[in-house]
Amino acid sequence: MITSNRPLVPFVAGAVVLQIALWAETSLAGVFLVFLDMDGLLDVLPVILLAGLLALLLPVPLGVLVDRVARRSALVWSGVAGAVALGSLVPAVLTGTVTQVHLMLALGAVMLVAFTSVLSVEAYLPAVTGRDRFVPVNALLYGVASAGALISAATMGPLYTPLVVTVLAVPAAGFVVAALLFRQVDVAEEPAPPRAGLWGEAVKGVRFTLTHPQLRAIAVYLVALSLLQRLIARPAGSAEVLESIVLLAPLVGALAAVLLHRRTEALRLAWLAVVVTSPFALLFAFPLGAVGYTLGEALPLAGAATAAIALLSHRQVITPPRLLGRSGGTLLTLVALAAIPGVVLKGMADQYLGDLGSSLLPALAAAGVLAAAVPLIRSSRYEPSSDVEEDTPAAGS
Repeated sequence: MITSNRPLVPFVAGAVVLQIALWAETSLAGVFLVFLDMDGLLDVLPVILLAGLLALLLPVPLGVLVDRVARRSALVWSGVAGAVALGSLVPAVLTGTVTQVHLMLALGAVMLVAFTSVLSVEAYLPAVTGRDRFVPVNALLYGVASAGALISAATMGPLYTPLVVTVLAVPAAGFVVAALLFRQVDVAEEPAPPRAGLWGEAVKGVRFTLTHPQLRAIAVYLVALSLLQRLIARPAGSAEVLESIVLLAPLVGALAAVLLHRRTEALRLAWLAVVVTSPFALLFAFPLGAVGYTLGEALPLAGAATAAIALLSHRQVITPPRLLGRSGGTLLTLVALAAIPGVVLKGMADQYLGDLGSSLLPALAAAGVLAAAVPLIRSSRYEPSSDVEEDTPAAGS
C-alpha cells in the first residue's frame, strides 16, 4: 500500500519553498495598489470580491481533484502554474503595461495554486512520513506560513516599486524550485477510488466530514474560532501592545506543539491548548496596560496555533487517505463562510458598543471559543463501532 521509502527532506523542502512562494498572494495586492494607483475601497473592491468568492467556491472542488489524482503531480503542476502566473506579470510591470484584468487573472491563478497546494501537502504528508512526525512537520510548515505573514506585513509598500523582481520574479522562481523538489519525492499512494462525478464525490467528502464525530467537532471549533477570533483581538483604542510578542505568538504556538505532542495525543493537546490560553482574552476587561493587552492577545493566538497544528495532525490520522482533500476543502469553506459574519459582527460592535465592547466582546468571544472546545473534549472519547464501512477510519492519533 505505502512503500517504506520516505523521502521527507525533498517533501518538506518543497513544501517550505512553495509556502514562501505563496507569500506572493499578498504581494499581488500591493501591486494592485501601487501600479494601478488604487487607493480607495471602490478601487480594490473587485480584488476583495474575487478573493472572497474564490475562497468560498474553490476548496471543495479542488479537494475532489486532490483526491482523484496523484498528490505529487498536483504539487508539481501547482508549482508550474504559480511560476507562469507570476512570471507573466514581471515584464508587464517593468514595461508599465500591467492591467487590472491581468492582475486579477494572476491573483485568481495564485489562489487556485494556493488551495491546491495546501490540500495536496496535507493529503500527501501521511504517505511521506510516519505518524510520529505529523505534528513536527505540520508545525514547521505552519511556522513558515506565520513567518511569511510577518515578513509581508513588515515589507508591504516600500518593496513593491523598486524591487518588483523581489516580489514577483523571486516567488515565481520559488514555484519552479518547489516543483523540482516535489519531483524528487517518490512515495506510493493509495489508489484513487472510482470516479462518481464531481458533485457526488464532493457530497461524499462533505458528508463524511460533518458526520464523523471527531471531524464534526473539529469543524465546530474552527467555525467558532473563525467567527469569534476577531473579537479576541486588541480592541480599538486600547493601550499599545508589545507588537513583536503578538506577531511571534503563532511561532510560539508551533514550537509548543512540537515540544508537547509526545506527551499527549494530538486531539487532547488541541483542546488543552484552547482551554488554557483562551481565558487570557479576559485581560482586555481590566486596565492592566501594555502587558495585559499583550498577554490577552498573544496567548490566545499561540494557543490557536498549537490547536490548529494538533487538529490537522489528528485529522490526517483519522481520515482515509482519499478523503483528505475533500475533508480539508470542506473545512476551508466552512472557515471562509464563518469569517463573513465575524467581520460584520466586529464592525457592528466597534460602531455601536464603543468602550463597552472593548471589555465585553473579548470575554464573550473567549467564552464562545471555550464552548466550541467542548465537542473536541467529548469526541476524544469516541470509539468507532466494529461495523463501520471500509473507508471510515479508526479514531485516535
